Amino acid sequence: MIRVSCKVCGAEILPTTYERNDGLCGRCAEGDRPCIYCGRHVSEALKDGTHAHIECWIRNRQVEESLGWKKAEDIDWGMIRQLLRTAATRLFRRVSREHNGSGTVELLFFVRIQNFVEVTVHEVQADGSSKRLSDPQWDKDLSPVDSSFSIMYEALSEQDAFATSETVERALMETLSKTGEELAEHNFYFPSHVQVSWSTKSA
Repeated sequence: MIRVSCKVCGAEILPTTYERNDGLCGRCAEGDRPCIYCGRHVSEALKDGTHAHIECWIRNRQVEESLGWKKAEDIDWGMIRQLLRTAATRLFRRVSREHNGSGTVELLFFVRIQNFVEVTVHEVQADGSSKRLSDPQWDKDLSPVDSSFSIMYEALSEQDAFATSETVERALMETLSKTGEELAEHNFYFPSHVQVSWSTKSA
């Protein structure tokens, strides 16, 4: 049977469908558009107007940001330490300017690793709860680390992925501790009269 191509997505359709929909397949005629990454139709554009599945967009971003790790031995911990130091310095300089002037601050560096890497900083409150300290650049600065780990993790067997997660967690905690020690020398950029304590914790 003769088929022709949809003018938008290129899908092969019947000539009658082509004529009925002004050259479009049924999905395109309904307003759906092909994902720019995988070609499958998507019914709603992303916030920036891109027609793509969110999972395709995330995957493409991860690939673009990836640092090319294939195994844990590929990870440049010196570079990660510098990334953490830069991000944390920016964070604490901003937070210290907004500090309410109380005499003590307790900080917590928190690490969570699954098929991703998440590093956050929290201020422990008087009631024992914690408030995440935020900075617009924090997630952006550390995104290449998360993207690289996610891509590496997906390529590993279940056994290797588990072992790699443990190795990365230990190394990341050690790196965070060294970063904390360096920042403590500057009192985390809080005024000298503010007593700052800190610790690290993993999920």
